[in-house]
Amino acid sequence: MKKLKNEQGINLNDLYLLAKNNPKYSKLLGEIAGIDKVIKGFAEDTIINYADPKVYYIKTELLNNCYNFYLFNSEVSATIGKSWLFNDFLSKCETKMIEKEIIEATTKMINMFNNQKLSESKINWII
Repeated sequence: MKKLKNEQGINLNDLYLLAKNNPKYSKLLGEIAGIDKVIKGFAEDTIINYADPKVYYIKTELLNNCYNFYLFNSEVSATIGKSWLFNDFLSKCETKMIEKEIIEATTKMINMFNNQKLSESKINWII
């Protein structure tokens, strides 16, 4: 995935490193990592059902009180992102509404990769 200009967020793939360096937060970070793994699973299942999974890469991060979900397509060399306020994201996880939203966002992103001219240098955001 292309390096994003603003690297102030927490790449959720690195939560284990944060937990290792900050043991007092390890339980919280472990729980967030568990949620993140489930979210990525929803996206991966959707990709497998609608497109070639070999060309898609998923990245998630916590940035500025938001949970950001990115999908990169290596054939198009573009990234599409979706963002939730972290409180809203956790509420949607709690009520099990996040699965529907991740599936819808992933499907919308796949369609955008197929049907639209996208910026290769900036994140293309969906609402």
